[in-house]
Amino acid sequence: MADKKKAIVFLSINYRVENSTFLQSIPSILRQEELHSIIITDTNIPESFTNSDFITYYSLKETSVAEPQNNITSFKSKQIGIFHNLRSYLYRIKKEFQWLGKLQKTSEQILQLVNDLDFQIIKVCAIEIDSLLIGNLLCKELKTELVFSSMELSFWEQKRPWIVNVYLKWVVSRNLESVRCISIQDNDRKKALYRHTKTKRPFIILPVGILGPSNRVKSEYLRQKFNIPLEKKIILYAGSIRSWARVLEIAQIATSWHEDFCLVINGWIGDLEYFKQINELANTNTNIYLSTDPVLWDELDTLVSSADIGLAIYHSTDENEQSISSSSNKFAIYAKSGVPLITNLTPSTDLLFKETPWGEGILIIEELESKVKRIINDLEMYKEKSFEAFEKYYNLSSLSKEFINELKR
Repeated sequence: MADKKKAIVFLSINYRVENSTFLQSIPSILRQEELHSIIITDTNIPESFTNSDFITYYSLKETSVAEPQNNITSFKSKQIGIFHNLRSYLYRIKKEFQWLGKLQKTSEQILQLVNDLDFQIIKVCAIEIDSLLIGNLLCKELKTELVFSSMELSFWEQKRPWIVNVYLKWVVSRNLESVRCISIQDNDRKKALYRHTKTKRPFIILPVGILGPSNRVKSEYLRQKFNIPLEKKIILYAGSIRSWARVLEIAQIATSWHEDFCLVINGWIGDLEYFKQINELANTNTNIYLSTDPVLWDELDTLVSSADIGLAIYHSTDENEQSISSSSNKFAIYAKSGVPLITNLTPSTDLLFKETPWGEGILIIEELESKVKRIINDLEMYKEKSFEAFEKYYNLSSLSKEFINELKR
């Protein structure tokens, strides 16, 4: 009987596959090591994400029992006063503990799936907290090791009943002590995760990035798609159309922009009512172009390289967003195609732009137009610095070696 092919299982529970350049890049590198990647998620897998000789996708969407911890809602009641507050409090406690129980059931479902596969599983990589808890249960049965990949810090900042918060932090901290290592995007985030968990496990610094080489071919994709005049500079927002990305505010500002530049919004609808407001602005303003057409992963560079400036502006000022410079997919995607960036001015982006001035930071949304003009006035310099930033901070082809070695061992 021939030896089974070796494989790495990536658990992406409560973390969308299409949002992750990590899950698009790391399997391609593992292919060169003759390792198969099995990606298991409880969200929808886009049609453009197809199985191949080196990657297999499985979605638990139809039968998943896992419930995202950040979607827990408060009990609604017409009662008022202390009894309602107590009832709501107890309901939230119940829901949080139910979440832990449902993760146990999901781990059993995944174990059955993995056992039916004709692969030798040499590692499991858990992306985010849900996957960490499931991954530990899975690895005990598979008798293999777990690698944890921390993508967000938002878990630690969610508002919960005090007793639940203490317990969940203890559960997560205990589960972290079973992992082989932890990948995290930079030293600031490493310090933050240590502060929350006091974990003694070794860390690997792995920024959110994308495979190189850089893309120096300037395309006309957006200009041709929307028939944008050559004299107009294109300012691009690419990604989820939701309020946390301040897309509506950006569009409102763009209605009064100078005719020399325009806004293109290309993404997927995360909130239908929110999208309708943006669509109304786009329909009544010649400075705004809007598309929700899906873009294949292989076509992403073509789309992005047709822009002159990229936007990644966030609403939140929490710890997760304050250290965004090495943890945003958008930063990596824009830099790869030499597209200068405008984003929030935070300690991490301030340091980033001082080291490599490939973009501008804003404190308030009203600064956006002046920052656009500043970049346009020295566009070639910003473009070259963008390519430089990609090689220095976001090229996973060169930055992921330590992480890949841990998966192979």
